[in-house]
Amino acid sequence: MKLRKALNNNVALVLDKDGREAVIMGSGVAYNLKHGAKIDLSRVEKRFVLDGKTGRKDFDSLLRRITVKDIELASEIIHRGEQKLGYRCNDSILLTLSDHLGLMLERAKAGISGLLFREGEDRKEIVYQAAHYEFVAGALAVKKGHEINSEFKIGCMLAALPYYPYSSRPEDMLLAQHEDRKSLFFTDVQIRGHYPAYVLKEWERERYRFDITDEDLQILKEGRVDYLGFSYYYTNTVTTDESVAVTGDRIAGSGNEVENPYLPATPWGWTIDPKGLRYTLNQYYDRYELPLFVVENGFGYEDVIEDGQIHDANRIHYLREHIREMKKAVEEDGVDVLGYTVWGCIDPVSFTTGEMRKRYGFIYVDKKDDGSGTYQRIPKDSFYWYKRVIASNGEELE
Repeated sequence: MKLRKALNNNVALVLDKDGREAVIMGSGVAYNLKHGAKIDLSRVEKRFVLDGKTGRKDFDSLLRRITVKDIELASEIIHRGEQKLGYRCNDSILLTLSDHLGLMLERAKAGISGLLFREGEDRKEIVYQAAHYEFVAGALAVKKGHEINSEFKIGCMLAALPYYPYSSRPEDMLLAQHEDRKSLFFTDVQIRGHYPAYVLKEWERERYRFDITDEDLQILKEGRVDYLGFSYYYTNTVTTDESVAVTGDRIAGSGNEVENPYLPATPWGWTIDPKGLRYTLNQYYDRYELPLFVVENGFGYEDVIEDGQIHDANRIHYLREHIREMKKAVEEDGVDVLGYTVWGCIDPVSFTTGEMRKRYGFIYVDKKDDGSGTYQRIPKDSFYWYKRVIASNGEELE
């Protein structure tokens, strides 16, 4: 077995005795070896034969993709895990984790999650195709669940991004409707069981060609969900008036968003709009006539410790007003709401900004963006307030 190329001291591409290319792993297996050198077989812990040019190409691609920083980051993660678990991980884990971290960082730099695109591809067309595969997979899961127990209630989840028109101008009204459809498309398919006319017309206009079979379309009809769960944090506003300054949505908007002069906003630009939750509940219930579940609603803000306590009155106010508007949707508008859950119970790393500074929880975690902190947990004022809210099933909101 001879060395062809080394990834590091512990992973290498080799030529085995039968003339086949293989990847080998082992502690120090490629240490201080040059091209063509014989491999010490006693050091080989794992061997993977590469069949043909494809395998060689894939491995070469892996060598190019993984950077020194990826390996250093993976090594640090593994080292911490080894200290906690009390045993040593083998080097194949380092290779695998390095590859995953490199791929994640590559996607993060490109501003995407889940899909990678080749140069020249129509990204929107690729996203639609990927969404179709997910729709079919989801519908099959729903069908299976209903076969197991016809009483099961199986739902889907949507990140609600409701849009207001900036003015009553017809152009703004149409633009807001258009922006709403970008997210409602997903629930239109999962709840109605077919593709909406506005999307079919877009596909026709763009001359998209998809891998969609008649069997797929039948599965979508048979695998419709029973309820809609959604997250709600803020509303957006759009206009076609070019004289109005564009702010954009930092998370998932189209870039046409403008400031709503009637709503306050957090330092991160998220509007504080309790009535928007009632509006959204009514919009979804009118459209689908299915039970709704508010599965995420929360207030991201920078908390301040005073004498060992966190007095987060702004978070309490945010949640109280949203719950009040939700109750109005139920009691006055007749919306069927299954439940309400807050994001989140303990301070997480903010998914949207990657910060600890933007805190959501009822429980403060002593951890800073620079990595300092003790991880001490401190219940905030909102912790005790929400405990009373739960105990009273939402009746005690003061």
